[in-house]
Order: sequence, then structure tokens, then C-alpha cells
Amino acid sequence: MDKITPKQIAKSIIFTALGAAPGIIWFCNAGTGQSIIIACLGAFVAFGLSLPGVSMARVAGGTAGVLVAHNVPRSMQGKVMDTFVGETHQQKLEPDDDQPREIKIETSDGEGTAHQTRVDASPQKVNPVVGDDLAMLQSMGSNGPEFVSHYVPGVTEPTLKDYDEAFRPWQFDYTPPYDDQKVVQIIGGYLGNKCIADFDMEWVIVTDEYGTDYAVCSKVVELMSFPFSTVLKRIEDHEFNFVEGVYYSLKEMLSNGEYKTR
Repeated sequence: MDKITPKQIAKSIIFTALGAAPGIIWFCNAGTGQSIIIACLGAFVAFGLSLPGVSMARVAGGTAGVLVAHNVPRSMQGKVMDTFVGETHQQKLEPDDDQPREIKIETSDGEGTAHQTRVDASPQKVNPVVGDDLAMLQSMGSNGPEFVSHYVPGVTEPTLKDYDEAFRPWQFDYTPPYDDQKVVQIIGGYLGNKCIADFDMEWVIVTDEYGTDYAVCSKVVELMSFPFSTVLKRIEDHEFNFVEGVYYSLKEMLSNGEYKTR
């Protein structure tokens, strides 16, 4: 960190005072609350401009660039920003490799969008689930129709979309007949077993540096999905409308040919 010099302190004080001056003058003449806000905003902006490494010319150029680019055709906006701000702005606009990328998926309501994020691979131990554990997983989700009909009356054979529609009111139910763990089992079990039935997958148990979890794994390519963790994350993050999206995103990933054959 650079050492703060007396010159820098004096510069910041002068800039802050100048920035606050219009609001202070207005307050002295009118005494309005708006003048205090203007004084504070002016002081804050001026103080920021006084800091080391901040270029007033670049700030002005960036502001002008945004205003001009907003009023020109989209095809020209990049060139306008390069002209006012420089190449570094364009570099910042480029997405990072680890940022979510948008993909198109086909849902029951037509084409939709989803976001896919690539993460670094970590050592995993993957084993097929067999015996009583497999029977337990296959039975999970059996209470799904009852859960859905409780929140979406009249539905006896729920679809992916029906599970989404039932999950949302469950989140707002202050006295729900189903606790978090039960909902994870119901929706996660339904989602996992449906993917197995529709996409030629199987239940596996995965152990890695984060712990142990059940997943559904493709029998054809190296692709897995964690339905129980998926539901739990949505509960913790207060998200919704994900069941159908997860299913069709997985369908898209299995069909796009990007994954290695097992």
C-alpha cells in the first residue's frame, strides 16, 4: 500500500471542500434538506476523484462514453466506448471462464434459457448404489403427488412444472406439513428418478473433498447431477422455479455432445 503523504491529504481536503461548496452555498441561502444531500454527494465524489490513481479525464471520458454509446446502434457501442475509455474497458466486458454462461433449453412451454458454470474438477470416488439403498432412493418421491396436491389442489399426476408451482407456496407456509428434509427427499427423489427413467442414468454415491452425496450419473457420458443438493440449495437461497429448469438443462447437456463417453 502506498504511503499517504501530506500533499495527498491536502489534495483530498481541498477537493472535498470544493465538491461540497455548491451544496453549502445553497444551504446558506435556502436552508433546504436537498442542499445538504447535494453537499454530501459533491464532497463524496470530489474526495473519490482526489484519491491516487483516479484520473478525472478518464472519469469524464467514461461518463461521456456511456451517454453517447446509449444513443448509438448496438453494433457501434463497443467502438464508442473504446474511443472514450480505451481498450481496458473492452477487456473488462469479456466474461471470465468461471462465470455462468447462458444456454438455450427446450422446456414444456417452449424455448427458455439457463446458466451453466464450469468448475475445476476434483478427485471423486463414484460407486453405483445397490441393494436396500437403491430401493430407498427409488421410493423417494412417492409422496410427491400428495405434496403437490396439498399446494396445487386438483393435481393428481404432477409434472415438473407442478412441482415448481407447489414449491413456491410451500416456502411461504408458516406451518407446513412437510419440513425441509422431507421436501428435499420428495422433490430430489422425484427429480432424480425421472432423470434416470428419461435419460438412461443411474443412482451413484459420490465421495470427494466436500463429503458424500447421492447423484444421478449418465450411463453413456461423464455427466452427473445432484438432485438432493440442488433442492437443498434452493431452500437455503430462497430460490424457486428450478425443477423444470434443472431437468431440461440436463437434457440439453446430454444431447450437445460436449461430454466424454464413459
